[in-house]
Amino acid sequence: MDIDEHLSIMDYEFEREEAEIEDIKMQDAEQAIELEVKQSVEEDLQRPMHSLDEQMDIINTKLDITNFRKWQQQDEAIVKIMTKVASSHPTDKIHDLYKIQAILTDRAIPQSYIHADAALHGFGLAFMDNAPSWNFAAGIDSLSISGHKWLGSPVPCGIAMARRRHVERIARAVEYVGVNDTTITGSRSPLAPLILWYGLRKYGDKGLRAMVATCINVAQYAVEQLQERGFNAWRNPHSPIVVFPRPSDQLIRQWSLAPSGDIAHIVCLGHATQDKIDRFVSDYYADRRSPSGSA
Repeated sequence: MDIDEHLSIMDYEFEREEAEIEDIKMQDAEQAIELEVKQSVEEDLQRPMHSLDEQMDIINTKLDITNFRKWQQQDEAIVKIMTKVASSHPTDKIHDLYKIQAILTDRAIPQSYIHADAALHGFGLAFMDNAPSWNFAAGIDSLSISGHKWLGSPVPCGIAMARRRHVERIARAVEYVGVNDTTITGSRSPLAPLILWYGLRKYGDKGLRAMVATCINVAQYAVEQLQERGFNAWRNPHSPIVVFPRPSDQLIRQWSLAPSGDIAHIVCLGHATQDKIDRFVSDYYADRRSPSGSA
């Protein structure tokens, strides 16, 4: 092989390596752009939003219309609203979406985004008769629902849904898997939806309706038992959460209660039975009559 042929081969190898490097750079650039898009979406989601919960009275969970209207005086092009559909924690009041939309219409807000955080109540409302409007039929833009809370699955699972036009904003084609990536994190658990699917298939519509009805009945039973003993216990309509005056820290630890200020609550899902409620009420009564548990 003469020197010219040798140099020609070297030039070819060099050009091929350069092309490979450019391909790698292009792939890295595309991945970087995809990451940038995801990061920008995350940053957008982390921006301060007006939360209706900030304007709620913790007991009555009434929307402060005056403050809500004041938000519209900030000349924002887009008003983002995070409305927790079943969740003015810890009391979990289901907000009136039609009233919220009426305010936006009255103030001539050109654009808005309403997300329904239905983590707990969304599952139950889906299987209740005469449930309040809480889903896309009520005009929301997206919603999130937990599946593990009612089904009692061993791992967290749930559903996040949004109108197609919003999903398409973050969708990016991923060639090597042949589908669009519509997630923010770039991945999702394959086990969680399988467990959710299994639970839905196992119980069916009839079984899930019976499950939800039983939980609501147990919650109402707990309210009545506490009220019969003179305690100010209550729950919101369509909610399995029972709220009552805060007991001692010892009872909170014993029953793993969820306290907040001068109140605490229990969530009557599948693990709660009337027998367990009776035992809790008995312990609660004794605790409130002791010096450490008295109001």
